[in-house]
Amino acid sequence: MAAVAESLSIQDAAITSGNGEDEDNPADEESSITLRCGLSNADNGWVYCGWTHELVNTYDDNDEIVEVFCSSADYTQSSTQCKNLGGSEVLDQANYASRLQMDVSASHCGIRIDRAHPYDTGEWKCHVTEIPGGSTLYSSVDLFVSNHSQVYISEPDMWEDSSQVIEYEANNRGEIQAACKGIGGRPAPTFHWYVDDSNNREIDEDELNSKDSEWDDNGVPMMEQSIRWEPSIDDMCDEYELDNRVCDFDRGSKERERAIFTFNLICKADQGNLYQDENDDGEVMVPVDWNGSSALYMSLPLTLLAAALAMTR
Repeated sequence: MAAVAESLSIQDAAITSGNGEDEDNPADEESSITLRCGLSNADNGWVYCGWTHELVNTYDDNDEIVEVFCSSADYTQSSTQCKNLGGSEVLDQANYASRLQMDVSASHCGIRIDRAHPYDTGEWKCHVTEIPGGSTLYSSVDLFVSNHSQVYISEPDMWEDSSQVIEYEANNRGEIQAACKGIGGRPAPTFHWYVDDSNNREIDEDELNSKDSEWDDNGVPMMEQSIRWEPSIDDMCDEYELDNRVCDFDRGSKERERAIFTFNLICKADQGNLYQDENDDGEVMVPVDWNGSSALYMSLPLTLLAAALAMTR
């Protein structure tokens, strides 16, 4: 009695060449990556293998998800093709047609991604159709590709108007309000704030609000963090290393308490071990006009009240 051939089975899809399995340790842009799903009991062969990738949160003009599909007719790679399924303009920008190549054999279905692009981030699904029978087997793997975060001050919106200045009345219950936004960025950026120089002490995390994330119309992630800060002049001089002659005066002196000056509030992105030089060069800032003279106006009502009480005695 003849032995019954075992059915074709598919192994878990995996990244077999290159990085990118972890969002905190993504593959480098422009690197090469190979994805494969192994095949067992493939003696009877298979009709084709294919890979499908949907671009994360990216839609075409018809509000359809944008995806790419690559397939090979058999393991000889005699007929390999990649095509866009909707959103061709977006995929053309990512140069998909020239960057993808099927990598197949009798024992695996794979795809090679050259010049990795942030659009490659997301789920890649392997599907293999067996013969006889024609049933299709699936397996998938998540891929993460790094990209540099473009950072700007979003409150006030320095992108629209770079001449804006924050005004802060130090002695009149005011606060410094600002926000920093990163467009793109994998790993997701962490924001750090400084006074005048990023080599100075970092502003305490207690002054920062939680980060908010969103996506733009092209599926690019955006991260924003705001700061609500009420520093005293002593904080500025003694803790945050303000480089201004006002700090030469004694604590509590009128010269220090009523000082008027301008400093730069600096935001800098951190993406771990990636893009360190780019982020050092790309720190952004907004000028802050410090006005301590409001203390004069605060004390005026108290002076008038004291005079009025004296007259009633």
